[in-house]
Amino acid sequence: VMADRASGLIMLLWICAVGSFPADLETLPIPLHHGMIAVALGATAGWLLLPTLLGRAFFLSHKLRAVVEKLVVPYHNAPLVLGRACGVALLFHFLQIGLQILLARALYIDTSVWALLVCIPLVSMLSSLPISFGGVGVRESGYVMLLTPLGVERAQALALGLLWSTVVLSANAIGGLALVLSAKAQPPLKHKEPSPADSSASEK
Repeated sequence: VMADRASGLIMLLWICAVGSFPADLETLPIPLHHGMIAVALGATAGWLLLPTLLGRAFFLSHKLRAVVEKLVVPYHNAPLVLGRACGVALLFHFLQIGLQILLARALYIDTSVWALLVCIPLVSMLSSLPISFGGVGVRESGYVMLLTPLGVERAQALALGLLWSTVVLSANAIGGLALVLSAKAQPPLKHKEPSPADSSASEK
């Protein structure tokens, strides 16, 4: 799970960094451009150098270091598998961003696609923080905070957040319903033979 989250986060950071290049410098603040590029490069370098850093981390106990190395090193020894996982994560994020761009266009939000490639991943990262139920509230506030400086009306930004929260929660509800109704997901009931004590208690 941690590897999945880390790869997805790094892919989101790179989408922000790439989207910041064609975006208008007058539309997005310059510190945001430089900051996203620096964070994406730093996250990638940190992941690549993590085994070396763990080996030199004297403040970590031997047991804790062994556990962390056991979780991290296998991914560094299988770069092809890690590359495929990052590719799937990148495709998944682009599908989500594309859906949100369609919702933005339906609300007549005429902000450039490149600016949305920066703002939408930032909102996704904010909404993934464990401070709300499914990102509701954080997502809407993030859109208002990031899109209103770009000339988007507050009502439009709030509507985009609410629409995307509805899509996310509806998709999760459909998946949860399919899981509940799946016969394979329901653990089989084990028939337990009553013990002699239980039989005597039932007779009494």
